[in-house]
Amino acid sequence: GFTYKLLGHYDAATESFYSVIEENPNDVLAYNHLGSIQAARGEHRKALQTYWRALQIDPNHPILHFNTAQSFFALGKYDDAIGSYESALRSKPGWTEAVEGYAKVLIKQSNFKKAEEVLNTAIHVNPTNPDLINLKGKLFFKKGWLSESEEEYKKTLTMDEENYDSLKGLTSIYEILGRYPEKSK
Repeated sequence: GFTYKLLGHYDAATESFYSVIEENPNDVLAYNHLGSIQAARGEHRKALQTYWRALQIDPNHPILHFNTAQSFFALGKYDDAIGSYESALRSKPGWTEAVEGYAKVLIKQSNFKKAEEVLNTAIHVNPTNPDLINLKGKLFFKKGWLSESEEEYKKTLTMDEENYDSLKGLTSIYEILGRYPEKSK
């Protein structure tokens, strides 16, 4: 099933995971893979039902909480997504992907203070992660703090000079400020 899933053969993968679940109704990973296929197909409500079934078996599984949060986010259920991200981080503290997702939801809800706290804590633990620093640049941009945002985007680019999000963010800042970098000769 996993191989089929990686190859994008979702029907065959789904069939395999249902077979596994039929043989072992407590196979949390089979539920997780099945749910992730449903989410990849845009069937987030169905994916949530699958993840919830698995969480009944293992209520502390961080990946299940993370995937649940992702589906909630896709459905625009931000409060539920926050709860699921928090559960994922309780089970696996410091998990960068979960921190990023959590901060994105907080930013989407304009809870800038909490988003900044979350990002500062994560960056303190992992100061060389360009994705976290880039996200802090996005947060500052949303707050209207253009010089702070520019600084974070530039930090990101020192670590990952082709970071599209940071390049795009800097372009937006320069357009707003009417400032354009000099052309190289």
